[in-house]
Amino acid sequence: MLSGSDDGTARMWDLATLKCISSFAARRKAGEDPLPVNSVSMRGRHIYLAAGPFVLEYDTKMPAEHDVETVLSMPHATASTRLGDSDISQMDVSHDGSQLAAIDEDGAVWVMDLATRAVSMLPEKHDGFGTCLAWRSIMSPWDKELVTGGMDMRLLVHRSDKKVLLHEMRTSDKGGEKGGSTLFNPPFVHAIDVSAEGR
Repeated sequence: MLSGSDDGTARMWDLATLKCISSFAARRKAGEDPLPVNSVSMRGRHIYLAAGPFVLEYDTKMPAEHDVETVLSMPHATASTRLGDSDISQMDVSHDGSQLAAIDEDGAVWVMDLATRAVSMLPEKHDGFGTCLAWRSIMSPWDKELVTGGMDMRLLVHRSDKKVLLHEMRTSDKGGEKGGSTLFNPPFVHAIDVSAEGR
């Protein structure tokens, strides 16, 4: 399991022993102060941390002479990419490992091609704070679809390769109208999950 923290580190945990087996400092380069880690993602040997407006990448491939019983500690990232000016709220790597998506505190949705490191911002953004995202499914035709949510009470379904908005859903209803319900708490979108088949 991988976790991130305001202490500027991400840690990998062995769930069998409940011990930390790896530590990653959220620094773009040696000598910098670490940044708080807002989100983490892992695919294969690559670890990705969202720290401020940066995506930090760590290649965890160990040299052959490395003792696997020793805790692997990486003092700074092997690669760093700035997505915008606002802190990243959440990010995730696509099921096939080809793209990384992120949403920031300004509601912008970013997609990075992990082979070329090319970054693009999707045309539709949230009004205000973007909170969460999830790739829709590993199954075609939904494998390039990305669902995002925010404090604007909207769920947006984007097509990442064509950079278009496919659907928009609102979590708010017509509270207070005749026959309607009354909202005591605004239905902000705080988290998203999608069923395995993407339906």
